Formats: sequence, C-alpha cells, structure tokens
Amino acid sequence: MLEDCADAREARDEALLQIESLEEEVELLESKFAGSDQTLKTLICLLVETKKKYNRLVSYASVSLPLRTSLRIRRKDVSL
Repeated sequence: MLEDCADAREARDEALLQIESLEEEVELLESKFAGSDQTLKTLICLLVETKKKYNRLVSYASVSLPLRTSLRIRRKDVSL
C-alpha cells in the first residue's frame, strides 16, 4: 500500500513538472506570437504610409509635370 502511494505521488510529481514545462512553453510561444503580431502591424502601417506617399507623389507629378513643361516652353519663348 505504501509503495502504491509512493508510485502515485511520483507520477503526480512528474505530471506536475510536465504541466509546468508545458505552461512555460505556452508563455514563450505567446510572447513570440505577440512580437510577431506587433511586427506585422508595424509592417502594415509602413506599407499603408508608403502607399499614401506614393499616391501623393504621383498626384503631384501628374499636376506638376505638365505645368513645369509649359513653364519651360514659355521661358524659351521669352528668351528667343
């Protein structure tokens, strides 16, 4: 009977150690996921900001380029 109790305690202790080890692994994976999640959010924000800047530059170029071209033509006309 004592031997059965000792075996049961030993099995319980091993199970508790395994549970603690698994809990630590879960915490580690959660922290890695949180870091990855934050990195992903940052990359998405950077992508959106880059796209906004690109759109502004394209818009500026489409308005500005014809204007600058016409101004150059006018300057040539004046200097002749």
